[in-house]
Amino acid sequence: MQKKKEILLAASNLFGEKGDRFTLEEVGNAVGIKKASIYSHFQNKEEIIILITAMKCRDYEEYMNHVFLLLEDEGDAEKSFKMIYDAITTYFNKNNNFKFFKHIELLPNPALKEQCKSPYYRLNNRIKERVKGLWDRADDERNNCPQKKHYLTEFFFNHIEGVLNISYFSIKGRKMAEAYQEIMWVYFRRAFLKE
Repeated sequence: MQKKKEILLAASNLFGEKGDRFTLEEVGNAVGIKKASIYSHFQNKEEIIILITAMKCRDYEEYMNHVFLLLEDEGDAEKSFKMIYDAITTYFNKNNNFKFFKHIELLPNPALKEQCKSPYYRLNNRIKERVKGLWDRADDERNNCPQKKHYLTEFFFNHIEGVLNISYFSIKGRKMAEAYQEIMWVYFRRAFLKE
């Protein structure tokens, strides 16, 4: 069982770096076993990709559950949104997590791509539903309409994805990406939260 976990961890790291271009030989080398030994634990590379995607989704869900638990007693909407903003950008900027989920979008096999995307999208929708509830804390008559809460939530997450894309594609490095992240938070706060 331990070897199976090691294989999945190595495959997850390689998928985060290379997408589906990683080989089972590379996974074996990372774990210290022959490629053929991997087949005693898994049928094929696709099974591994499905399992590591499920593993990443569980990890992200546990992380976000912890964040929402910390927010239960927070009455300040701005602090709540900032905490979520920072938590999500921090999560995706570490351990190739953003690249990992981006690589799912690039899977060439449509059936495999759909099988991997579905749990991630369902998880994101659950997180978005929880964020929609935070608009109630904003105590702002502009945000009371359910349809408006939906659009504001979508904007919030699109905004975060934009920040993460800048971090991912930035040739200027981490410092520029961090500065952009802070500037975009200020823009979001001014545009959508009470001053």
